[in-house]
Amino acid sequence: MIKLFLRNFTHSFEQKQMALSLIESNPVIMFSRTTCPYCMQTKSVFKKMEIQPKIIEVDTEKEGDSIKSALKEITNQPTVPNIFIGGIHVGGYDELSEGLTSGSIQKKLKESKVPFKDIQR
Repeated sequence: MIKLFLRNFTHSFEQKQMALSLIESNPVIMFSRTTCPYCMQTKSVFKKMEIQPKIIEVDTEKEGDSIKSALKEITNQPTVPNIFIGGIHVGGYDELSEGLTSGSIQKKLKESKVPFKDIQR
């Protein structure tokens, strides 16, 4: 029983470290599902802004469920899309949309030196 717990704990820790490494090493990263409508909308927004985020499709990745669990632990957000800019958690599509309206997303992109085309929301 203890060995199983330790193995699961180690696996969980490794997935969390992998997710954090991906977040830190990509100026814009989105964790997504291929069939999620909000993920598709988010990808469309990034395309209009001429941003090419790193996209991790958790439903097609071998360790996708573990990555999604790690993200929930890191962000307390159980859903996708799960968006990060400059290592900072943005949230999902609704938060991205609100941030574009308020200008906070554009500010984060500028601070992270991510070139983008400003779009009116």
